[in-house]
Amino acid sequence: MNFRTNAFMYFSVAVFGAVAMAAQTVLLRRFLWRFESAETGVALFLACWLFWSGMGAAVAATPFGRRLTGVLSRCVWVPVAACAGLYFVQYALVENLRGWLGIPEYQTFPLAHLALGCLLANAPFCLVAGLVIPSACRRFEKFGIPVSRAFAWEALGAAAGGLGVTALIACGLPPDPRDVTEWFRYFPQAVERPGRFETGGGTTFFGSQGGTFYALSSGGVSEIIPEADRSMEIAALALSQRPYAKDVLLVGQAPLAAGLALEALRPDLAIVWCPCDAPYGVKLLGVARAGGLQTNVRAAGQPPRQFLDNQAEASFDAVLVALPRATSLEGAGWRGPEFAARVRRVTRRTGVALFGLDCEGAALTPERGALLDVTVSGVRQAWPESGAFAPGAGGWWIAAQVTGLAYGAEPAATRFALLKREQFPSGAVARLYDPVRARQWAQLLPV
Repeated sequence: MNFRTNAFMYFSVAVFGAVAMAAQTVLLRRFLWRFESAETGVALFLACWLFWSGMGAAVAATPFGRRLTGVLSRCVWVPVAACAGLYFVQYALVENLRGWLGIPEYQTFPLAHLALGCLLANAPFCLVAGLVIPSACRRFEKFGIPVSRAFAWEALGAAAGGLGVTALIACGLPPDPRDVTEWFRYFPQAVERPGRFETGGGTTFFGSQGGTFYALSSGGVSEIIPEADRSMEIAALALSQRPYAKDVLLVGQAPLAAGLALEALRPDLAIVWCPCDAPYGVKLLGVARAGGLQTNVRAAGQPPRQFLDNQAEASFDAVLVALPRATSLEGAGWRGPEFAARVRRVTRRTGVALFGLDCEGAALTPERGALLDVTVSGVRQAWPESGAFAPGAGGWWIAAQVTGLAYGAEPAATRFALLKREQFPSGAVARLYDPVRARQWAQLLPV
């Protein structure tokens, strides 16, 4: 084999590695967008990807596969080019699976359907991809070249492809411009294309519809500004505990709108917003301000754990912690006493911390009760002195470092009335504490 043929062989294998890595990255991002999946979706997608790649390699070991790879070894670029073309087939499958499987747009994808969808969507690309390296190895073996070089050059190509996609994201360039269709799926009446920015957590689209600013990420609508219902309830709940707080920290899944609601009630309040995806917070505040939003809310610019560790002790009068979903790795970690202890360290002794419980329904199911128990137990280990339930605004556990400083319905309503704010009626504050449900929760989980 002459030098030119030798170089072309190495190049073909490296291109395959780059194509496979880039395709996997873009398709996985698209999959997460389309099905609004978390860790479970990632696991299913990668498991099916590896399954079909392994099936392709298994086919190559059969008598028919030996003959096929013998033919393909003469022109390895053919299956590589086929993989590049099948990327678009797999993309179309991911895009249309929801409709083909009969799952409405508004419905969460059932796990069994999600597994079936992953299995179908990954089949075309990965089955052919499983034939590429066996074909290259046959070629290398024929000319006395160690077959390990096929794997080495594939790995080099995959590294190059991964770095390329990472560079696109880091530069704010969309690796998949066609995913803008998600914006028009949510807002079919939209005329203008949305803005977008990229972070490690994925793509975020943003724009205004009917005078309201929206941000859209892979989990759905992540921000609505202005939003005067739930966010104002959260703000009223916090200020009913500490009406004269000076510094407030919003951590985790707490929306920017909650910070704006706090600012509307207390314009002099210093507010730091620390979402799970730190660059998301910085960029979203930037585009919102560029769109005309006037606010003094500050983005932390660091992940929550790092930000909490970097703050001085007793830095905030109030901390609101909106926990990620318990089904995510991050959400599971935040429900332990270690994270609650971090929050306690930055909260002043006379301050308060509110931990979101994500309990919307009036009835507490056994599953929801178990999750409530895990969340509150973790906080209580770090905050044993004082605590109270507030079932309104999604459900919160209020923790204080001094006995008696986590207030219930009546004293909290009285404290909020001291602010004399018209944005939220003082009489509605007691409803946020819903004494009946609070007693039910306390009976289920003695505190």
